[in-house]
Amino acid sequence: MTAARLIAPQIREATLDDWTWAREVWDVPALCPGVGARLLVATLDGQRVGYLAWDWGGGGAIDMLYVAPSHRRRGVATALYRAAEQAAGHQLDGYKRSPAGQAFIDAIRATRS
Repeated sequence: MTAARLIAPQIREATLDDWTWAREVWDVPALCPGVGARLLVATLDGQRVGYLAWDWGGGGAIDMLYVAPSHRRRGVATALYRAAEQAAGHQLDGYKRSPAGQAFIDAIRATRS
């Protein structure tokens, strides 16, 4: 098995169309602007390949992280996480409801030490 090539997606604040896309991708009807959540979107060659939502209801925690299956393990989630921390101006709390998600956050933080 060969390692997937890392990519450098463009990360941007979500538009209203992106919020709709994010709800459909993960079937989360309550995810929408105005509920306190922030949403960043990763694109590659103009196509959405992932998103990260945080601060849904306050507290500075990551709420949702999605990367398209065809782009996983190529640096998209890491790029989204780092951009979200920069946008928030502080370290985001990890996933409290997901051991796998928390392990991902812990691994990113370990690379900074």
